[in-house]
Amino acid sequence: MLPATPLVASAASRGEASLTLLVTIALLMVVVLVTAIIIIGLGRWLRRPDAGSAAGASLSLFRSLYERGECSKEEYERIRARLGKKLKQELQLPEGPTTAPHPEGGVNTSDQGTLPGRGRPDEPGPTPPAAT
Repeated sequence: MLPATPLVASAASRGEASLTLLVTIALLMVVVLVTAIIIIGLGRWLRRPDAGSAAGASLSLFRSLYERGECSKEEYERIRARLGKKLKQELQLPEGPTTAPHPEGGVNTSDQGTLPGRGRPDEPGPTPPAAT
């Protein structure tokens, strides 16, 4: 008859091997899970909106509401003034005159600075040089 010791030793080493394999698989699963959580967190962090764009996005939304006629001109002007101040603070711009929207959708530039070489419409043009 064969001695029973090698069979028992073989079964014990198989149990240890399977336990080692289970522990290794569990550790690998934890590493994959932690890596996935880090990647998802970084993706969300990189795609988060900037703090300065919140007032600009709100202003754009209210502008579209005004254009569709869902809010009155007075409401839009009041909201635009408030959000304009917030946007200037977020962008750290100096306080100054704001430009009024042009009725046709552009910006009214009549109160802004002039282009080089061009005067305001109400100012006389440059005088020609005197002939000698």
